Amino acid sequence: MFRPRRAASVVRFAGRAPGGAARTMNSEARRPPPAAALARLLSLPLLVGCAAQPTAGAGQGEAPAPARAVSLTLDNDIFAASDKHYTSGVRLALALPAPGALADRAAASGLASDVGLVVGQQIFTPENLTSTEPVDDDRPYAGWLYAGIVLRLRGGDPWDLPGGRPVLDTFELDVGVVGPGSLADTTQRAVHRALGATEPAGWDHQVRHGPAFQLSWLRRVSLARWRLPLGLEADLTPHAGATGGTVLCSARLGATLRLGFGIPPDFGGFEDDGLALPLPLDGRGTAARRLGAWLVARADARASFFDVLLENSPFRAAGHGVQREPLVGTGQVGLMLAFDARVLFGYMHTVRTPEFKGQGGPDMFGSLFLQIAF
Repeated sequence: MFRPRRAASVVRFAGRAPGGAARTMNSEARRPPPAAALARLLSLPLLVGCAAQPTAGAGQGEAPAPARAVSLTLDNDIFAASDKHYTSGVRLALALPAPGALADRAAASGLASDVGLVVGQQIFTPENLTSTEPVDDDRPYAGWLYAGIVLRLRGGDPWDLPGGRPVLDTFELDVGVVGPGSLADTTQRAVHRALGATEPAGWDHQVRHGPAFQLSWLRRVSLARWRLPLGLEADLTPHAGATGGTVLCSARLGATLRLGFGIPPDFGGFEDDGLALPLPLDGRGTAARRLGAWLVARADARASFFDVLLENSPFRAAGHGVQREPLVGTGQVGLMLAFDARVLFGYMHTVRTPEFKGQGGPDMFGSLFLQIAF
């Protein structure tokens, strides 16, 4: 979305300066503390409709990278021949250039920025779908329906690692409902009827209805990128983050490794839980090749402190719920295909360790992803 151009001693950020000229900032210039910079940025309203103009590519004659993208992620355990626990999810995201005032404020703090809008739904069920009574030793029926805004800030390396590693911070605020208002029961019943699958009988005992919110932060560092024999490329992107609110309270740590051809110059993309917009087109370096294909492997460890979709609402007397596991591990492998630097399609297969006490084994599900940039 944003296209800063880096030279040996100068970093150029795509913000609009007075008079319409691009801002140029010396990489050694003094920058305000991160907390102060973030406070200044978050003081601005996210007026998404006032989009900044995309910048031209770094190379002479290079076409500008797409400035906007729409993406759709579909999760379902049908890809793992299963129908339990995290059984379905859908997320629609729109990535946009940052509004002019926000882009200017970010550039003044030594950062590039963009924004996004998201809507999504997640559905959870016990393994036994035929029981009309609560299943005490399995997770409850639950749904989470939300809409959110995303702010991404990219700058230089705050840890002063050799080589000035690019860093991307993503902040997302989601608001919505859990329980009957999430329409998870209606959605699952309609899909199961259409497919001729077992109709779930226990939605009367789902997690209680209530408004909910979730604020998430994720930091990704482009740690290494390699050119390999036979034209292959690889990169490594560690990540760390935290989530708080009335849906989930947790902290996470992990890394993504990619290997293939035409890997775009981004931060890994396609997060397993849809925290960030799946493929940030950050514009670092040259535009992606016309065609690309790469394998993805990701590992993630999460420490969980509260999960309303397992334990029921924190604001009411406890209903049916189970005891969460404090530590959960997730592994993913997948294949991504890029066409003409504007269309991205992929599949990821996820294995997740037990999320609650007494769970018989790990869960598995698959994810289809499609992004169109314009």
